[in-house]
Amino acid sequence: MGSSLSSPSPSVGAVRYQYLGQLVQLIAFTLYGYAIYWMYVNLDIPSRKPQGKFAGRWKFLTYWDLIIQFVFYSMAVLTNVLILARGGKMRRSSSDPTQRLIRYRDLFFNSLAFPLATFVSITFWAIYAYDRELIFPKSIEPYYPQWLNQVTHTLIVPINIVEAYLVYHQQPSRRRGLTILLSFIGVYLAWVLYIGLYIDYWVYPILDVLSWPGRVGFFVGSTLIFLAAYVIGEHVHGFLWPGKSGRGGKRATTEASGATVSGRTRSQTKTKRS
Repeated sequence: MGSSLSSPSPSVGAVRYQYLGQLVQLIAFTLYGYAIYWMYVNLDIPSRKPQGKFAGRWKFLTYWDLIIQFVFYSMAVLTNVLILARGGKMRRSSSDPTQRLIRYRDLFFNSLAFPLATFVSITFWAIYAYDRELIFPKSIEPYYPQWLNQVTHTLIVPINIVEAYLVYHQQPSRRRGLTILLSFIGVYLAWVLYIGLYIDYWVYPILDVLSWPGRVGFFVGSTLIFLAAYVIGEHVHGFLWPGKSGRGGKRATTEASGATVSGRTRSQTKTKRS
């Protein structure tokens, strides 16, 4: 499993230990896929109120996050399959389907998968440490096994950090990334408010005990944590990939490997000299 930081094939992409990266992505894809399947077949948590049956698990941000992680790692596995099917070769054209998929994969990871997983883990365990009954009542444990709790609230962060270390993901411009993230936040917040106001059921016990000013403060605070999680992702990316931390946009390369234009030019120059 040699490092591909100096890989001669741009189609491989900027990765550390290519096959290890592919293995991690396959494990994450399988783990999240199985968790979704298990929840679909087995999960049936008694509701605090009869209205709580509305929308089932789709009420919870944890489930939305699980779906998003699964979609991201599905894109990653599909990318690997397409690259391997071509024998590790890929056209340099930005219109190449595999390159286009890599760009969408990177955008999805930086704008949604990484900040959402970070938010879910931080807020869940912070509230859990303060008073678990406000987020994960003890009465739920017989229906929501410990392994599933760890997959959906803990492992999501270290898996993404390992992914960020092993595979370079071209960052979008901050404006574009935050627009996608804030749009997602707006949709989920509207969903929670709809369920609370029109179905008369607050998704999380903590919202039941808060007054309206408290709920507004909770939503604002959650949004700020979301934004902080996005910025944390940028800094993690810059730390793990120094020299490759430029954001996307008009000045960014469309190269699938995530290498900068100047980096590719230097590589070509060295090749000519040799």
